Amino acid sequence: MDRYLEEKGIRRTIDLYAHYADTRQAQAQADLFADGAVFKVFAAGNEDRPVQVYTSPAEFLAVFENLEHYKMTFHFNGQLMIDLDESGEKAAAETYTLAYHETEVNGENALMNVAIRYNDSFVKENGIWKFKTRNLYIRFVDTKHGFDANQI
Repeated sequence: MDRYLEEKGIRRTIDLYAHYADTRQAQAQADLFADGAVFKVFAAGNEDRPVQVYTSPAEFLAVFENLEHYKMTFHFNGQLMIDLDESGEKAAAETYTLAYHETEVNGENALMNVAIRYNDSFVKENGIWKFKTRNLYIRFVDTKHGFDANQI
């Protein structure tokens, strides 16, 4: 097993998840999850109980399609730590992500920034790394109103 190549494959799955979210490819994003996968969302300050749990391909697809209500999203993946098991068929990872969501509030552009920490487990299916569990921990949310993307 070439650890570098396996870690690169896991990183690709994590980055594709962000890319598919930002390019509104909900089905491709949902397809990154293995059979029997679980996706949990934890609110800031409550890491004991998830506020949302998704367990089926249809539920994953609905969550990712919901991103359509934002004008734009931008996910930036930062530090990443990967632990491969000895077999090279399972892995765990922790990823830090900044997710920016542009929407409209009361007729004005609004920007919501979400700091996220993901704790994931992966399995290899047909040579491709897929999420077996994806735990999304919202660390904090920052909102800015009246910002216009055209001002950049």
